[in-house]
Amino acid sequence: MRKIALVKVSCINDRLIPLGLACLQSYLKQNSIPVKVFNFRATEYKLPKVIFDPLIQLNLTDFVMNHQDFPLLLPIANDILEGKVPDLSEGFYPDLVNDYATRMFDTPGATQERFRATIEYCRTTVFGTLKHFTTVAFSINYLNIPETVITSCFLKLYNPDRKIVWGGPSITQSHKAFKLFLKKNVCDGLVIGEGEHPLLEISQGRTFSEIKGVMSLNDNNKITVCIHRK
Repeated sequence: MRKIALVKVSCINDRLIPLGLACLQSYLKQNSIPVKVFNFRATEYKLPKVIFDPLIQLNLTDFVMNHQDFPLLLPIANDILEGKVPDLSEGFYPDLVNDYATRMFDTPGATQERFRATIEYCRTTVFGTLKHFTTVAFSINYLNIPETVITSCFLKLYNPDRKIVWGGPSITQSHKAFKLFLKKNVCDGLVIGEGEHPLLEISQGRTFSEIKGVMSLNDNNKITVCIHRK
């Protein structure tokens, strides 16, 4: 039986209370599963201006809120998984930072500092706390996608055999987009819908491809979604 960590990583500006994790913890404990909840709230950076200013949002550029981080996150994930420290001032990063800043109505300097602070916070505080758990399940909403991806990369770099599961509102709504990270082995499973039964079966050691409501890679490295509980 696996000891599981239920995790939400965000910044102090995210006021959403992780009630979902509390419900999952209660369900797993009722089934005698050892579980611990972590609600990380970094104070070293702030969210982009677009999150707070409703007037800015009247003139939004053409992007999907859940996915605006992806172009910048993918090379960051590649660097971390290869054991490199992402240098946001080198190579093609400045162009990506400028593009992100434009779409988020922020300055390139603020964007660069936000991602640097996020990487450092995830590398030290979050990774240091979670590195000994063999199974880590993250709750993702549109406010904490970078934190979840970056932390998962550090955890996988330290222990590739660790099982990492992503769930929450953004995964349920946009799992077809997040399968990019399954392919990169940043995570092992995406929970689509409610997480109680999938997490119980994961903690009991069942294969991801056999668990209803979980998107994962099969033995042929193909993405599959289990429709019926086996």
